[in-house]
Amino acid sequence: MASLMTPFAAKASPLLPAPRRAAAVAKQMSPLSTKKRIRQDAARRVENKSKLSEARTYMKKTMEGFNTAAFMKDASKAEEAQKTMNVAFQKIDKLTKANIMTSNTAARRKAKLARARASALEAVSE
Repeated sequence: MASLMTPFAAKASPLLPAPRRAAAVAKQMSPLSTKKRIRQDAARRVENKSKLSEARTYMKKTMEGFNTAAFMKDASKAEEAQKTMNVAFQKIDKLTKANIMTSNTAARRKAKLARARASALEAVSE
């Protein structure tokens, strides 16, 4: 019967001693370093938010450019959108390198732009 017991049942058994728990020792930072960390985090948050916003702006411009090119079947607008897409890719890659954006999010957003480009070029070539 002992082999059928779950680990939880084994802990509840009166024959076994209670499991030992490691004593958690929390080391507190000094108030000055805590305040400095809060200031640094706030400054970084503002900077990171600005960089993310800039990348999103380029992504929106790219999507809008490809949608316009596909709707109007205009190759010159597709070329402009391609240039904007290159800048958007650079911004996304920099955010990923700086650990502001995760690599999966970056890949997903770049793939979305690439799909828009492919559909726009297909519409223009028709």
